[in-house]
Amino acid sequence: VLRALTRIAQERPDLAGKATRRVKPLLDSPDPETRGNAVRFFGCLGTGGVRERLLELQNDTEEAKVYKEGALVTKTIGELAKLALSAEH
Repeated sequence: VLRALTRIAQERPDLAGKATRRVKPLLDSPDPETRGNAVRFFGCLGTGGVRERLLELQNDTEEAKVYKEGALVTKTIGELAKLALSAEH
């Protein structure tokens, strides 16, 4: 569900923005796939309110598969956090 929500956030941030309150706790998920998709979600919508947590996650070396350009690719949580921070609005 979070992967789908992240895809929606990429295309229609106005629709996905209402979910930020529910997605924010997922940045602390023990599951790297969940954590990675939560990071990407905030990268699409802006990092306000989670910037400090994303800065911490830059050091996370666990890997997650994320959907990008029609395929699942493997990235570290740290790489995803850096991308999210570089896309700050």
